[in-house]
Amino acid sequence: MKRRIGAFVLALALLATLFPAAFAAGGGGGEQTSPTETPNYTISISTETLDMEAGDRETLRVNITEEGQDEPLPEIPDGMTITWESDDTTRVTVSPANNSMSTTVEARASAETTQRNVTITVRVKPQNGEELVDYCEVTVRPAQQAAVSVQPATLELAPGG
Repeated sequence: MKRRIGAFVLALALLATLFPAAFAAGGGGGEQTSPTETPNYTISISTETLDMEAGDRETLRVNITEEGQDEPLPEIPDGMTITWESDDTTRVTVSPANNSMSTTVEARASAETTQRNVTITVRVKPQNGEELVDYCEVTVRPAQQAAVSVQPATLELAPGG
C-alpha cells in the first residue's frame, strides 16, 4: 500500500511540473493569440519637385514602407487606398488618380505666359490607419513660342516695279 501511495504522489508531482509547460506551449485550455495590429507605414514621393514645360510628361511614384522594413512595398496592401490630386488641373493633370503607386503628371498648355507652381498631393489611407500625405511641387513654364524673323529688316519697293 505504501508503494502505491508513493507512486501516486510521484505521478502527481510529475504531472504538476508538466501541466504549466503544456499551457506555455499553447496546449490545453484553447489557443492564446495576440490581437492583429495594424502595421504603421511611412510614405514619400519619388521626387519633391518637378520643373516642366507645357506639354511635358513625368512619372511620380509613392514609396510606401512598413515600419521596421528597409525596402518600400512592391504593391498596395489589401484595404489601402491611394489618391493623387493636382491643385490646379488647368495647368497640371495626374492619371491615374486613384489606387495606383504611380501616376503620370502632364503639364498642360495654358494661355498664361508666366511660370506657375502647382502642388501634386498623394494621400495614402491604410485600412484602420491614419491617412498619410506627401507633396510634389511642380513648376510649369509656358511652352517656348516659335520666333519669326524677317531679313532684311526693311524693304523698299519702287512704285510700279
